[in-house]
Amino acid sequence: MDIRKIVGIIIIILGIGFLLNRFDVIDFPFSIFEWWPTILIIMGLLKISKNKESMTTGFVLIGLGVIFQAIELDILPGNFWDYFWPLLLIIIGLSLIRGRRKKKHGAFEDKEKLNEFVVFGGSDLRVNSTDFKGGNLGAVFGGLTIDLRDAEICMGQAELDIFTAFGSTELFVPENWKIVTSGMPILGAMENKTRPYFGDKNDIRPVLNIKYTVLFGSIEIK
Repeated sequence: MDIRKIVGIIIIILGIGFLLNRFDVIDFPFSIFEWWPTILIIMGLLKISKNKESMTTGFVLIGLGVIFQAIELDILPGNFWDYFWPLLLIIIGLSLIRGRRKKKHGAFEDKEKLNEFVVFGGSDLRVNSTDFKGGNLGAVFGGLTIDLRDAEICMGQAELDIFTAFGSTELFVPENWKIVTSGMPILGAMENKTRPYFGDKNDIRPVLNIKYTVLFGSIEIK
């Protein structure tokens, strides 16, 4: 299930809620707005179920969603920041357990699929794969710079999943690629500076599908 389907389900729920409120069945919208953090939990579960390489990103979304939800329902006293730092330590621990090797600054990587996750740090990676298929990128309190300008997509399409929280991700792509994005910025920004794609059927350029989530951060595609 992609982000558009999630948004579609939310819109349907809102419509049902307003209709039930009209008939005095529930107190809407106040009751439903308390449950907005479940969106983060659902997105996290989808990432975990879809791809094992996205487990760290999925757990981050679930953890943030659970804390936000508990605060909204007054289960936890205080505010989000009272619980954020313990959660951040857990994220760092998970990242260390995964045992990711360090990348050389600006080094070329001949990899078909990327799986990069940084916490309180950065990674500058150049990819020159002749059969790039996408992968997963994640940055929490850190920054990623990924240069794909020397890479090629052979199968017509590739899919890249980007998660950025309290950090930034900068992506460079070849001029002859079509970039199709779908995602949800949450108090963050996503900026696509590449040549627009208008769904022209005669356009046979390689397609990079980017699915993204931005939480208090930024993603920039150039």
